[in-house]
Amino acid sequence: DEVTAHREGVEQCLGRVLVRAVARVDDRTLRPLRVREPVRRADGEFLGMLCSVSSERVPIDPETLRVVNMFARLIAHQIERESRLDTLQGQVDALASEVSTLASRERTDPLTGVANRQGLLSALGDTLAEAEIDGGRVVAVFVDLDGLVAINDLHGRKVADHFLVAMAGRLVAATRGGELVARYAGDEFVVVLRLEADAAG
Repeated sequence: DEVTAHREGVEQCLGRVLVRAVARVDDRTLRPLRVREPVRRADGEFLGMLCSVSSERVPIDPETLRVVNMFARLIAHQIERESRLDTLQGQVDALASEVSTLASRERTDPLTGVANRQGLLSALGDTLAEAEIDGGRVVAVFVDLDGLVAINDLHGRKVADHFLVAMAGRLVAATRGGELVARYAGDEFVVVLRLEADAAG
């Protein structure tokens, strides 16, 4: 069974350790104690085997067995605790990622991928607060796309949407890091620019 197979593997491993150790212990041969205690989860799942090794034969009394059993249970408890903590941390990370994704969706225009009005107002507030601290200025450029209704009427909604996506991409490509492009309304975009204190003067 699993216990027997694992026990044989442990004994083989201990045998290799003992062979190496014999040459370093002044002709004193290490002898394994006849104490082996399975380490199991609370549900009985076998985790491993706790073994003891001594340089000389030691009497094994009930107290020794009790201590070995206690250590085996402590090891199992620690393994289960770490496993639960890992599982819990994974759930927390997944939840945090989901919350972040939902929050990002609330601030993003689903068609163009740039910020929507809510995202614009949130970012604009942060940008104004930073400018107040460092003395820079904030420039908001409104871009109104004339003729979008005509494109929609002549070529259909799909072409009009493609036009909006293309325009949003061009605006984003023209901005620098830290600057914002947002779709304010159906055919209106806002570009938020930052001017450093020297340039603002």
